[in-house]
Amino acid sequence: MTMKLNLKSKIYILVTLPCLGIISLIIIFFQKNYTEYAAANTAVECIGYSTTVSKLIHQLQKERGFSILFMGDKISLADLQNQQKAVDNKKEELKFSTLHKSIGTKFHNFTDIFEDDLRNARKITEDKQNPSAAIENFDKAIFQLILN
Repeated sequence: MTMKLNLKSKIYILVTLPCLGIISLIIIFFQKNYTEYAAANTAVECIGYSTTVSKLIHQLQKERGFSILFMGDKISLADLQNQQKAVDNKKEELKFSTLHKSIGTKFHNFTDIFEDDLRNARKITEDKQNPSAAIENFDKAIFQLILN
């Protein structure tokens, strides 16, 4: 039971099969490139995030030092407030940098804990209470940034 094909059908088959093969290869090629592109974008986001977090951690460490100096009456409240503004600016920069990125969802999961620790450290500092408690709260805030 052999099927006889006319010339038009044979030419159609001879043209269609290679075209389907080429289209399949193109789809596979673009899919692989898109996967690599998505991975590269994620890597770029992570690098930008880690750079911004590093800057915030640096400013937090400076505020921690200024707080101890303030509690020891070595610097003025204005100096401490200037450093607190620098930390707040870096926090906003970090929030803005993660706003429309996939890493932003991870960032917003720990900000409440970070904010609480920072708020507690600042309250202890302003009241000139226990310096070691202030340091402990600053360290907790910094660890939140490092570990997340």
